[in-house]
Amino acid sequence: MIELLFKNQIYLFYLLGIMIISGIIKERGYFSNLFNYIVNKVKFKKAVVALISLFSGILPIPGRVIVSAGILDTVAPKSGKSRSKFGIIDYLATHHYYLWSPLEKTIILPIATLNLTYFEVIEHIAPLLLITLLYITYYIVFILKENDIKIQRDNLLKKNEVPVNIKKYINWNLLLTVFVVIVLSNIISTYHDYFIGYISYYQNLFIVSCLGFLISIALGSSGKFIGITVLLTQLFGIEYFTLFFAVEYAGYLISPVHKCVAIGKMYFGTPIIEYMKVLGGWSILIILFGGLTLL
Repeated sequence: MIELLFKNQIYLFYLLGIMIISGIIKERGYFSNLFNYIVNKVKFKKAVVALISLFSGILPIPGRVIVSAGILDTVAPKSGKSRSKFGIIDYLATHHYYLWSPLEKTIILPIATLNLTYFEVIEHIAPLLLITLLYITYYIVFILKENDIKIQRDNLLKKNEVPVNIKKYINWNLLLTVFVVIVLSNIISTYHDYFIGYISYYQNLFIVSCLGFLISIALGSSGKFIGITVLLTQLFGIEYFTLFFAVEYAGYLISPVHKCVAIGKMYFGTPIIEYMKVLGGWSILIILFGGLTLL
């Protein structure tokens, strides 16, 4: 029981550190020169958001969503529906990484277990990556409005030397929420081997796809969803790799124990229903394009 409470909770200390660091950086204006350069060189505010989300979203570190949130917060309004859109942008900007990064286990594991090169894995996943990039572009271009973005030029023009008050940078509700989500994920993960054995008992493509999807939703882990993908590919053949990746990735995206949703909700006040609408649409497209690869 103790193990279930504290396993993987090192992430909380990482989250705490990011809160403090991003708070100090924002308040003291340490990124002023970078923001000034982007703001002065880029005419449209949506393009500024796209560049910021691009740079923050590709950082090769765990917890990218927290770092990205801290940076996007500098151009997000203080409250309201406009602010809630940045929770979605934060999520979109940090989750295409699993479809291409050679540093991510979702790419490394297929290379190691399916005898594929990096470029062969990318070739299989390319349709999913393409629709993902188009979907992100659509959201920023058509859903996000120029008026939703608040670039506070006065805060960007100079560095502010202010006393550091660490307590005010800490969101205790967010820390508690992530703690609970991790505990729930730990409990469900204890049944991972049972789930895998249950899936491999069936040989019907539709049934195992549905089961894999539901288990990926339950686990909410990138390491777990790619493990299921690899197992099913080994059972059915490499020609089904893209489909299985799409199905399990979609389940991972909409999982209720996916801590990135909790972080965005607490950070930007993004309603869960908004997450489900956007992530649901993304997941449906991912699965459809994955299925088309069998034709």
